[in-house]
Amino acid sequence: MPDTIEALLVACGETEWDAGGRLLGAADVPLTSAGREGVLASLERLDELDLGLVLAAPDEACGEAAGLIADRAECKVRTLSGLVEPTAGLWEGMSREALAAKCTHAFSTWLEDPGLVVPPQGEGLAEAEQRVLGSLSAALDRVKTSRRAGGARVAIVLRPMALGIVLCWQQSAGSDRLWSLSSAHRAAGGMSWATLDRERLRRTQQDVRASA
Repeated sequence: MPDTIEALLVACGETEWDAGGRLLGAADVPLTSAGREGVLASLERLDELDLGLVLAAPDEACGEAAGLIADRAECKVRTLSGLVEPTAGLWEGMSREALAAKCTHAFSTWLEDPGLVVPPQGEGLAEAEQRVLGSLSAALDRVKTSRRAGGARVAIVLRPMALGIVLCWQQSAGSDRLWSLSSAHRAAGGMSWATLDRERLRRTQQDVRASA
């Protein structure tokens, strides 16, 4: 039988910097009131919330969103440092308008395909993919999936770029679709169920390590 697990993929919600049009990267910023309300509204639209665990990136916004989900599902939260959003280096905190004016070519290329540009002093996409998918693989390997063995489904709470990394892997899409997949997911309510193939995730990590 396939080694799969049902996961609720969650976009953490709007932060103060998102609302101000600033590039967040890995900066630790809380949700806005609208961000919290958005998470709660998305939870209300779900037909069911049968979860055994919530996995979350270590930033404050993801932690807040994960807490709201865990409270509703009556389960625990596990914070994973490996799921942190890739750092945007010197671009973090800058407005998108300023970046478009000062770093016109680099920023526009990064928005088209983040695999082609590394922000100054930031983290490259290939490195971030290895970290995010590796952390997720290790965490999911520890989750029981058999209902008879007490297993259950999980939620995974991420910032936009880390979410895009997971969505691109899940859909076998290139990095040029990272932002569009992440944006479409958030536009559709920020929460959706997905079947994740744990064996394929392990193979992806083995291939990445072999090519490093």
